Amino acid sequence: MSVIENLIITSTLHLPEYSGKIYPVVKPEYFESDVHSTLFSILSDYHTQYKSSPSQDAIELMLEDKKGLAEPTYQSIKEMLPKLFDNKIIDGLKKQNQEFLINKTEKYIKERAAYNVVLQGYQVITGTEKKIKLEALPDLLKSAVSISFDTHLGHDYLEDAEKRYEFYHEYQQRIPFALSMLNYVTNGGLCRKTLNLIVAGTGIGKTLFMTDYAAFLLKQGYNVAYFSFEMQDYRIGERIDAKLMDVTVQELKELSKDSFLSNINNIKKSTQGRLKVLEYPNGSFTAIHMKNVLNDLKNKGNFTPDIIFVDYLTLMASYRLGLGSGTYSYAKAIAEELRALAMAEDVAIFSASQTNRNGQNAADIDLTEIADSAGISHTCDSMFALISTAELAQLNHVRIKQLKNRYGDVFRPNSFLVGVERSKMSFYDVDLPDNLSQPKQQIDLDDIEDDDILGKPIYTGSNELVFN
Repeated sequence: MSVIENLIITSTLHLPEYSGKIYPVVKPEYFESDVHSTLFSILSDYHTQYKSSPSQDAIELMLEDKKGLAEPTYQSIKEMLPKLFDNKIIDGLKKQNQEFLINKTEKYIKERAAYNVVLQGYQVITGTEKKIKLEALPDLLKSAVSISFDTHLGHDYLEDAEKRYEFYHEYQQRIPFALSMLNYVTNGGLCRKTLNLIVAGTGIGKTLFMTDYAAFLLKQGYNVAYFSFEMQDYRIGERIDAKLMDVTVQELKELSKDSFLSNINNIKKSTQGRLKVLEYPNGSFTAIHMKNVLNDLKNKGNFTPDIIFVDYLTLMASYRLGLGSGTYSYAKAIAEELRALAMAEDVAIFSASQTNRNGQNAADIDLTEIADSAGISHTCDSMFALISTAELAQLNHVRIKQLKNRYGDVFRPNSFLVGVERSKMSFYDVDLPDNLSQPKQQIDLDDIEDDDILGKPIYTGSNELVFN
């Protein structure tokens, strides 16, 4: 019998502080011995239901109910139970340094979890494991070696009030929109570590919106990565050229080479930002592939994006689930994997999704008219719909409706108009509410020590952005 596994079971039974750290993290499959795995499963089930440790009699009763248990395992547990409740062992255990016990347990459980992943990897490669995809193994191994019995007990509402107040009033670096109303409803723009979406029917302007936004951020000095799974990379570049040069796509093609390169040189001089457009086939590119590309851009190209555009989300693949898992689960998995990537890389991700047939030409859109919305909308931080009707098209207007917004109130306002000049691949502000602009708060740049925010917009707590 393993000494460390005996120690884990006994400590879990008799040390409440220890078991409080163990139960949320440890799983029965981490144990090498079937005896200890079965015992921990019984302890965990009892604790989940009754919030306490079982007596010897309770364990024996639950053991009798265990179906499919091998006879040697059953007999070994029966023989082991009296020792687990021996008073001398319990007294000696209570004299142990609990920090020592927790550290030893954490090290062992981490090693066992990693061993299980390595074993799963072998089974995936040999074809005996069908449920796990090869691409999922790096994340599984990372999760295993990241196991920790965290001693942080969360945010104490009353005791941490001062820290919470400081959080409310600290400068928040946001990634602004090109459109004033979107900055207004999001309180200054997008936060890093978030997933954000624009949704619309075919031909309404999802890609146009994203290329317009990407061009704006490049001019503001941001590093932008644009992943395209639908349109050729040079076609994405063409739209950004038209936007930044303020010409139509046709006029762009009629420029002389010297004029074109002169315009590009002027853009280059006006910004410290960079923009990378990356084209990949749809249906096979996962968040793991994207992470690998980002690593290459950082290591080989000295390029780290502030924001990533994904054109668009449902054209990617999940590295955890196969297509047979169902549309809802599959789309939700892609969204979860992208949001996890945003958090890991400290970037904002902006993507797009289609409406279903009901939303294609609708004068109004809600979440029921977004393809796969139940899976995607649960995961994303903000979701905005682009709505176009024949009447709006005649005015060169599009209505933007808030469908989800973790940055502000989704009903203030719920929708608003913006202008669109499709020939120049550009969105623009139309008449704004009188109360949109608010006084700037003064910022003393001497108080700002983070060089990374110099030259980039700072959200000051009002609805107006200040550029230093």
